[in-house]
Amino acid sequence: MGFRGLLRTLLLSLPMLALSAYLLTRGVIPPDWPHRAALLLVFFFFNAAFIAMIHTGKTDRWRAPLFIAIAGLFAVSFMGNMLELNSRQGEFVDFIFRDSVPMCPVVIPMMLIPAAVGKTIIWPGAVAGTYAAAGLMFVIWLAASLGLGKAWCGWGCFFGGLDDAFSRLLPRALLGTPGWLRALPYAVLIVFALLTAASMMPAYCGLLCPVKAATELPPGDFVSDKLMLWVHLGMFGAFTAALPILTKRRVQCAFICPLGALQNGMDRLAPFKMRVDAARCTACGACAKNCPVLAIKPGTATPGSACVKCGRCADNCPAGAISFSVKGAVHSPGSGRLLFLYPAFLFMTGFGGGICVDAVARLITFGLTGRLF
Repeated sequence: MGFRGLLRTLLLSLPMLALSAYLLTRGVIPPDWPHRAALLLVFFFFNAAFIAMIHTGKTDRWRAPLFIAIAGLFAVSFMGNMLELNSRQGEFVDFIFRDSVPMCPVVIPMMLIPAAVGKTIIWPGAVAGTYAAAGLMFVIWLAASLGLGKAWCGWGCFFGGLDDAFSRLLPRALLGTPGWLRALPYAVLIVFALLTAASMMPAYCGLLCPVKAATELPPGDFVSDKLMLWVHLGMFGAFTAALPILTKRRVQCAFICPLGALQNGMDRLAPFKMRVDAARCTACGACAKNCPVLAIKPGTATPGSACVKCGRCADNCPAGAISFSVKGAVHSPGSGRLLFLYPAFLFMTGFGGGICVDAVARLITFGLTGRLF
C-alpha cells in the first residue's frame, strides 16, 4: 500500500482509538495493577484487529480471532463473577432458580410472551442494579438489533465465538448441511417460547442450552441436578463442538439458538446488508461454501436475513463481488464497509471489552494467587 495507504489507515483508525479507550474505561482508570495491565492488553488487542481490518480490507480474517477470544474470556469472567457472588452470599448459587443471577440475552425471545401477557419477567434475576441485569440486557439487545440486526450474532454474542472457533478447525466439511436446517431455529423458538409461557420458567436454558456447560462448573457449584449437567455437556459437545467441526458451520448459532431466529426478523429493520455485484459475480459458489450460518443458498449468491455480517463471504469471493452496503444509499463498497465497521466494532468493544478486561485481570490474579477473584 505504501505511505499513503498507511496514512489513510491511521486517519481512519484514530477515532476508534479514542472511542474504544472511553468504552473500555468509562472515563475511569482502574486503581489496581492487574486491571490496568488487563486494560492495556485488551485495548491493544482490540485496536490492532480494527487497524488490520482497515489496512488489509479483510473483515472476517481479523474479526474472527477477536470474536473467539471474547467468547473464551466471557466464560472466565462469568464463572469468576458467579464464584464471587457465591462467596458473598455464603451459599450455593443455582444458575437457574436463584435470584440476582446475570441475564443471558439468549432468553430474551422467551421473555416476551410472559412479559406481555402476565406482566412477569421469568428470568430469575434482578431487573436493574446488578451485574448484567435483565432491564439493561434488554435495552442493549434492542438498540444493537435495531442498529445491526443479525450482526449481533457475528459481532456481539458471547457464545457465538465458541462454535465459530470449532467450525474453523478442519480444512473442509465432512458432513453436509441440508437447506431445511434454516427453518429449525424458528421451530426451537416457537416450542420453547410456548413452554416458557406455560411454565413461567426459562425452559430453553434449563432443558436445552448447548452453551450452558461453557459457563458453569460441575454439580456442587452452580448446577444442582447432575443429570441436567450431563444433558448440557452433551448438547455442548454435539452442537457447539462436534457438528461445527464436521460441517464447518456455526451449528448452535444458525440452527439451535432461538435468539438467532428472532434476529432474522430484526435484521429486516437494520440499515446494513451484504450486497452482491451481479456484473462481477461468476457464480463460483465460494460465498455459499464459506458462509458459516447457511445464509446464502447455492446458486443465488445473495445473503438472506440470517447473514451475521461476519464478512467471510466477501473475504473469500475471488471476484470481489460481495461488499458491505447501507440499505437505500448509493452504493460504494469502501464507504459501505467503513460505515458498518464503526458501529459493529464499537458494539463489540462496548459489549465485550469490559468483560475481556475483567477476565484478563482475573487470569492475572489467578496466576498470582490461585483464585479468580
